[in-house]
Amino acid sequence: MTFRRAWFLLGAVFAASGLAGCSQSPLVQDAEPAPMVVAVDRQEVTITTFATLELEWSRPEVLWVAASGLVTEVLVQPGYTVPSGSALLNVDGAPLVGLHTPAPFHRALEAGDSGDDVAMLTDALAAAGDLPAETADNTTFTPVVAEAVQQFNQRHNLGNTDSFDPSRIVWLPKRSVVAGQVNLRAGEEVAGRTIGFTLSPELLDARLVGLSRPISDWANTSVILPNGLELPLPEDGLVPANSLTILQEAVDAGVPDLNVRVEKRLGTASLVPVTAVQQSARGDACVYDKHSNVHGAVIVGGEAGIVYISGTSLDEVLANPTALDLANCGGMEVDG
Repeated sequence: MTFRRAWFLLGAVFAASGLAGCSQSPLVQDAEPAPMVVAVDRQEVTITTFATLELEWSRPEVLWVAASGLVTEVLVQPGYTVPSGSALLNVDGAPLVGLHTPAPFHRALEAGDSGDDVAMLTDALAAAGDLPAETADNTTFTPVVAEAVQQFNQRHNLGNTDSFDPSRIVWLPKRSVVAGQVNLRAGEEVAGRTIGFTLSPELLDARLVGLSRPISDWANTSVILPNGLELPLPEDGLVPANSLTILQEAVDAGVPDLNVRVEKRLGTASLVPVTAVQQSARGDACVYDKHSNVHGAVIVGGEAGIVYISGTSLDEVLANPTALDLANCGGMEVDG
């Protein structure tokens, strides 16, 4: 352990004890109390602090409605998950179906047409189960594709036609999206190219800030959200990508930050009085046993009047060893 690290922890403990105003080292007392042997308590120790989890969200995307007519029913509400192939609303009594493709469709398609948009259509039909997978990515609207389109239209109550009408489709940027805001109401007239829905933003990044100690001191710890959800915290302070989905489901979309609790479980530590801990010339920590023998220790935390140490199995330590002229760890250099 470095001098700065040991001094920081001991200084914090003394500050909590009301001794931080001393002009000399906090390990030197103005009035030397008598040395005494004290029992060492061992406990499972968890260090806790509070910090802020900064959240970065994507810009909300919108779903466009291309149909014209009277909105007779809205089938999606805020918070609904909308998978590709599901109906979002009815216009003039007929559904508008959400469909995921690499890009929106810009023209009607029928038998004999060809182009990249036909390939997009065949891929979507194959994904929906209306077209055999081996015939997907076909750039020509063949009779087989026409039959698949007719099956798709029938299945979604879009009529018995074998042509593809993009005005009955709401393009989805992903195979599944979450509605954040509904922009249309039943009884409202639409006249093509209308924003029908605003999607919930996606959580892109979550970073822990505001720690009182370097993030490296909190590596491999846990972040506890206000609802009790616990997430692992790596050394860089970034919530792992595989935890972002869990985090997004636990918070309100778009919130900029969260006040969280950070916990580091240190395992079993020895709890000794702060007056039992000394420092070597280079800043390493030590304690003395009842026979005045020096033992190296590693400071892992503390609270008012108490220091948490590891690296020693002593059952008893000597408090106030400076009264016996035992200081600076006997001049030894302790490996921390």
